[in-house]
Order: sequence, then C-alpha cells, then structure tokens
Amino acid sequence: MESSAAMKNVITKLLFFRAFLGAVLLMGLIPSAIAANRLMDVKYHSMVDHQLELELIFESSIASPSVDLSADPAEIILNFSDTISNLNKNKIPVNTVGVKELNAQQQGGDLQIIVGLNKVKPYQGKIVGNSYRLTINDDVSVSGPAEANNPFVNSISGIDFRRNKTGGGEILFNLSNRSVAANVEQVGSKLEIKLYNTDIGSDLLYVMDVQDFSTPVNSFETFKDDLTARIMVDVDGNYDYNYRQDGNVFKVSVDKVERVSVAKEAKKYNGRSLSLNFQNISVRTVLQIIADYNNFNLVTSDTVEGEITLRLDDVSWDQALDLILQTKGLDKRIEGNILMVAPSEELAIRESNDLKNQQEVKELAPLYSEYLQINYAKAVDIAELLKTTDSTLLSSRGSVAVDERTNTLLVKDTTEILENVHRLIEVLDIPIKQVLIEAR
Repeated sequence: MESSAAMKNVITKLLFFRAFLGAVLLMGLIPSAIAANRLMDVKYHSMVDHQLELELIFESSIASPSVDLSADPAEIILNFSDTISNLNKNKIPVNTVGVKELNAQQQGGDLQIIVGLNKVKPYQGKIVGNSYRLTINDDVSVSGPAEANNPFVNSISGIDFRRNKTGGGEILFNLSNRSVAANVEQVGSKLEIKLYNTDIGSDLLYVMDVQDFSTPVNSFETFKDDLTARIMVDVDGNYDYNYRQDGNVFKVSVDKVERVSVAKEAKKYNGRSLSLNFQNISVRTVLQIIADYNNFNLVTSDTVEGEITLRLDDVSWDQALDLILQTKGLDKRIEGNILMVAPSEELAIRESNDLKNQQEVKELAPLYSEYLQINYAKAVDIAELLKTTDSTLLSSRGSVAVDERTNTLLVKDTTEILENVHRLIEVLDIPIKQVLIEAR
C-alpha cells in the first residue's frame, strides 16, 4: 500500500511538472503573437508628375522595412519583420502609373510586400505614423523627392568587380541610398548600364581592365551624362546578364552562355512546347521541371550537378532537354516513363560493362554437339569456312570436325552458334545448276 501511494505521488508530481512546463512554453509564445504587427489596409493615390503613392496602413507603429529591387521580373520587394497580413485579399491589382499589382506574402513571421512593375522605376519610401508610404515615379527623368538644390536622387560611392561562383563577372555599385532606377540592355556587342538621376564623382570616371579575373567581362568604362550615370561593359563571346538591388548595392551579373553547334542534319523534335527562363538554376531542378512536364520519373546520377542559365521560348520539351544535356556534357536514356540522366562518359562506361557482362554470360553458356549431314557441298570446304580467323560463326570455345567418308560435320558450340551454323548450311548446301548440251 505504501509503494502504491508513493507511485501515485510520483505520477501526480510528473503531471504537475508537465502542466507547469506547458504553461511556461505557452507564456513564451504568447508575447510573440501579441507583438506581431498587422497590415490592416492598402491605399494608392495617383499624384502629379507621373507619380503613384502606395500607402500601407498598419495596426501599430512600424520599423523601416528592408527594400530590394528586382529587374527580372521588375519588382520592388518590401520586407516587414514580425508582421502579418490582415487583408481580405493578398493580391491587389493596381494597373496605374506603371504599377501592375501589389502582392502580400507571409514569410514565416515576416510579411513580404511585392510591388509588380512594368519596368524598373525610381521610388522613395518613408514612414508616416502607422503607415509606410512608397512613392513611385513612372518617368525616370523625374527627379522625385530630391531637394531643389540637388537634382540627384542617388549617388555612386564606389564600384567593385568580382568573379561569381559560376565563373561570371559581377559589377557592384555602392549607392548612397536604396532609391534607384536602372536600365540594362545589350547595345551591339557591349552591355550598357544606366542609373538614372544618379550622381557619379569624377574620381569614378575611368576604364577598368578586369581580364585577370577570367570572366566574360574584359573591361568596363564609366560616364556621366547629365543626370545619368552610364557604364559600358565590354563582354567577350556569347553571354547573358541579370541585375538586382540588395539594399544599397546594385549588382549586374554577366554569365557566359554556351552555344550548342547545329548539326548538318537537324534532328526533328515533335514534343509539346514549353518556355524556360532561369538565371543560375540547378541542373537537377530544370531536369525535374521537364520530367514533371511529361509525367516522367526522373533518375539522375550523383555526378549530375552545377547550374545553368537559359532562356527558351516556345521550344519543344525534347529539344530543350537535348540542349541542356549537350551544354552540360550529359546524356539520357528513356525507358517507358523513366528518364535517366547521367554524364555521357558514365553512361558509355555503364553500357560497355553491360555488353561485357552479356559476353561473359555467352562464354559461360553450355556447349552442345551436333552431326550435320552435307548433301551437295563438300563438308571439308564448309569446315574450313567455319575455322577461318575472319569468320565469327564459332565462339572461342567452339570446334568443328569432318567425316569425309560420310561428308558429315561434327560441330560443338553453344545453342545460339549452332543455330547460326544451321542457317549457313541451308544457304551453302544446295545443288549446283547444270547445263545439258546435246549434239545432233
């Protein structure tokens, strides 16, 4: 009875401790939930001088969000920490002053506001009470909220160059603030970068040779055109480019694009069309996209790795797959609904080993002996034909003997070889046509 009472006492204490621990954990979670701010409403107002003001209204005061600018697609991305959305609809169409829509997305405990644009535009953000106001200029020539005595919205404080992980070149522009409007496009064989309403000091006007970095970029030269900072990039060979803003740093990446030579006889493709546009995407990921597009099960070798940049519009899936495989030195095998991808050499070695295994199986096959009667030809001649080194009819373990008296062959080999010898005799052992000549 005492042991039973002691056991009940222990269980009671454990239950009490468990309840106490749960209460402590709950108390730890409640403050974070209470502390989370809420986005209550979104308003937008068209202003003079081709401007649009987006007003994000929160439940309580907010801290300055982190702001990123993306070029492809053209977006302004605001990240509010410890905030949730209380909107009825998280996707709000705008379609005015070059702003397409506003999209609110929850990223864990943070709220991400994505402002979709028809092209990259200058912008300015500020906090007013419990609201965050984002002013977007549709005209890049508009200086926006800059002071009257300073026509520039931004300025370049430094320029840096580096080689990225994929062997491409990156030009980094250190800016005085986050507000920037840029345009990057290919002009002839060069890449032109324009930063509008952006000042650049005379000490940053130079030509920089960067060939020692072994990237597609040979050099770049900086210019100041009125209110625009312009950079001309000399690039070697075929290339692709991308640009984005991370805080006060504007980055332009230039990557080499490998072109696959076109064969003399073009291969015909008849697969369903698709479009792919990716920057530095994992090869495994793009292969999985194509496999899913065709309901294939994908099997890849451990040695399939790396990234690829591609831009394909309305291309049949099988052609897109071949281009990706050729670019990365890979090959494929399709069996039923299974797509297997591996390096070309690895597949060749694997298939060579399979052939060797099949050959070894043949060499271990049992041997059988047969007597073959020759009716019209000479058994000796057929035996010599089977024995010749140029003939592949007999295996390395096979043999043939002749009984001249009965014109019979004794052949010893595997079943498959014996069948081949039978077919040979059917062709050779036939009567010779004779010509009858009569004289009168």
